[in-house]
Amino acid sequence: MHRARSCPIKDRCLITLLCLISIVVLPAQGSATNGEVLWSWKVPAGTKFAGYRAYDLGVEHNRFAGVRRWGNEQVLVYAVGGQASLPTRNAENSRAYLLHIYVLNSRTAALETSLELAVESASTELQVVRGGIVVRSGRSLTFLSKQFKQVGPGFVVPLLIAPQAWGVEGEMGDWLKLLVSPDGGKFVLSCEHGRAEKYYLFNGDSFTLERTMTMEEPIRAESFGDSTLLFRGSDDTNSVHAAHFTQADVQVSSLIYSAEHKSCATAVYIDARQFANVCNGVSIVNLAGKETVVETLAKGEVQSGRGILSADGTHLAVARRRFKGGSSFFDISPRITGFVVRVFELEPPRFVVQLPVDPAPKEICDYVFTDNDTLVVMADDKVTAYNLSSDHGN
Repeated sequence: MHRARSCPIKDRCLITLLCLISIVVLPAQGSATNGEVLWSWKVPAGTKFAGYRAYDLGVEHNRFAGVRRWGNEQVLVYAVGGQASLPTRNAENSRAYLLHIYVLNSRTAALETSLELAVESASTELQVVRGGIVVRSGRSLTFLSKQFKQVGPGFVVPLLIAPQAWGVEGEMGDWLKLLVSPDGGKFVLSCEHGRAEKYYLFNGDSFTLERTMTMEEPIRAESFGDSTLLFRGSDDTNSVHAAHFTQADVQVSSLIYSAEHKSCATAVYIDARQFANVCNGVSIVNLAGKETVVETLAKGEVQSGRGILSADGTHLAVARRRFKGGSSFFDISPRITGFVVRVFELEPPRFVVQLPVDPAPKEICDYVFTDNDTLVVMADDKVTAYNLSSDHGN
């Protein structure tokens, strides 16, 4: 009877070492990889943010601060501020707010330009289009060229309903929203008038008003591309509807997607063929309603705001809050344990990289692709750029 030959000690050590290397170096499929921090920049201490908390953390609800792509090598940071004690808006002090604009080099964070613009409301948002900048403050639009010079008289939403129907202090800000096509060639001002929605379509190069459309349905647009508006359903939250700007002023939307047993649907326009649903994770849906699931939310995660598309439409970024504990029965809020931005490629759809945001933002979170290799995240008064290129191809 022969005794089994044992493995020499040095061979066993080598095998163990190789196993450890494989565990450390070769991450499991779908595991999180973190992008490299390129730089961090703080909003100047003298900037006083408008004093109200966002309803939710995410670009859907950022109305007083954010980041935008500005050319190929710059990022634009904006923040709305005012006096230490913000007054009630009226004829005498309706310009009591300041829009602070900072232009940074997207590679080095060097401050290249800064300016201030008087605005009428804390409810102010800024969008970049091909011709320059669109600023919505209250129910007024101001157009700025790429040299930050005012273009034309701007635009004021017609007063079609009684101011008291608008909301707090007669402001219409919570009922207006700017939507920009992926290439910046068109933008839309969405406005609620009673039970109907009014949409104003502008040219993104000349800032001229091209067309209007009225939706006689209590639904609000979430995303826009070319001449197509995407809406979330009114009676439920798990469907997506579409409408197209045509010669007819009054439109009725058409149902293009139903999430069925899922709790919600949030649409991000990609192109004329498809959109992303980023409510319960990430999935790609074509306009015939066929869905390809890329990733579902993990336990203890909740989507924060809506997704952001890269300028060339090849990448998508979404933000998520992570939490533990809480009880709906005892009305105890869960404890937030983390905040991350996850980046996906769209052709073919796959997860690319995860960016932990630490500390987790309390009031402001916005993010934008400056190119396919760089994502800039604004968390409260801190702006951070992440390099994504080293993680591509995993």
